[in-house]
Amino acid sequence: MSTVLPARNRITCRSDRAGVEYHFADDGIELALCNRSEAPLVFFIVLAEQFDALQGPNGDWSRQATEAAWDEVRCYRSDAVLEIVGADRVWGPWQGTHQVVEVKLEAGESRGVGLHIDRVTDKEREAIAELYVAAQRAHEGRARIASPQEFQVFQRTSPNSGPVLVSGQVSAGTTGCEFRVAGGAGSAAPLPDWSPLTFDSQGRFNEVRHLPSGGWYRLDLRTSGPEGKSSTTSVARFGVGEVFVVAGQSNSTNSGEHRTTQQSGLVAAFDGTAWSLANDPLPGVADRTQGGSCWPAFGDALSARTGLPVGIASTGFGGTSVAQWRPHGDLLDGTVSRMRALGPAGFRALLWHQGESDYLTPGEVYFSRLRETICCSRLQAGWEVPWMVAQASYHNAEHPAFDHIRKAQERLWREGIAHEGPDTDQLQGDHRDLGGRGIHFSPRGLKAHGEAWAELVGDYIDSVVQPRTGAVNE
Repeated sequence: MSTVLPARNRITCRSDRAGVEYHFADDGIELALCNRSEAPLVFFIVLAEQFDALQGPNGDWSRQATEAAWDEVRCYRSDAVLEIVGADRVWGPWQGTHQVVEVKLEAGESRGVGLHIDRVTDKEREAIAELYVAAQRAHEGRARIASPQEFQVFQRTSPNSGPVLVSGQVSAGTTGCEFRVAGGAGSAAPLPDWSPLTFDSQGRFNEVRHLPSGGWYRLDLRTSGPEGKSSTTSVARFGVGEVFVVAGQSNSTNSGEHRTTQQSGLVAAFDGTAWSLANDPLPGVADRTQGGSCWPAFGDALSARTGLPVGIASTGFGGTSVAQWRPHGDLLDGTVSRMRALGPAGFRALLWHQGESDYLTPGEVYFSRLRETICCSRLQAGWEVPWMVAQASYHNAEHPAFDHIRKAQERLWREGIAHEGPDTDQLQGDHRDLGGRGIHFSPRGLKAHGEAWAELVGDYIDSVVQPRTGAVNE
């Protein structure tokens, strides 16, 4: 990558794959983007703050970043406007309140993108106010359920049960609130009686109830108000099962040759904010890759073994060395943030798949750096997070394993710093992409990779959890 300053208000950056020129003006920035490669390339602009509202090219309004393909969008924040022209979409939030401008360039494509600042007009201010009034009206008399979320999986803390947080807020004027939990969508199980739920002067409720391991469950929340009016809000599917955080490099993210899907309907993904079914590309990975992963197959296999829903929080970044995961860096901080979002003991273990980028790193250095990362993650998370570390050093078909990295990973098991993960260096030939020449996995390899993880994770669970008895909703 080379950078030049052709003028005081211009910066040009070039490489053999891409180029970007920034032209700075008093009212904004003009960008000239160029994809010189033979594959699609995505350009991201990360903005620091969340918007109050957005307006699309046809006058459509949204209170939050949207998946709509708006090539022109006005983004409002307080009295300021950021007008974006030429992007594909604006989405978020990402890693907190950040909003992201995304531009996808096809092979050989060039495009101009403009970012211009403006001030909110009186007419726009009135439209934003009405947007919020309409949203408030839509929720009058209804409760907002913050937890559980649709497809959320809570970590069981005993063989037969786990704590479920029931939290949210009722609207002003609510005089009573109650809830009930029953079998999930399609269940013929009769609904139990309603149980009261207390809320404070601000309408907030926050209680923990233990439920049997299993799922999917359904939560119904009923509120009552003046003149006997009542309203019911529901969450259709959530469960108590096994939850995992995933970290490492590309073979822990969505870098597989083709996308895969979970088949059981019992595997969910957590991106740090929301839950969804775990179909590739899994949300929340730091590198935002869009290919396939082994985790749908892992979840299906583990769910079949345990009879429980499985939750996956994937946080990896492709091409990273162990040095890039050392304490106080963005990568480890992002993973720890996901741990904290799940809460103390809110997941079973962290699954680590990394090492391919460290074939030039001395084994002793690799061992000490990963040990430091593991210990720091536990300190930052506030509890003794179990780690499971795979043997992963595969570089290519000619160099399928590097013994010094494998021995360093094995030493972590032997010294009790981490638990044993699968030996993925054994997945060669047609398990790899590009006809066996690549470092990533083919669809066959993704399935084998996921099932290998499920076997060892299942053995680990069996070693720390006694067999379940009397469980329901399996």
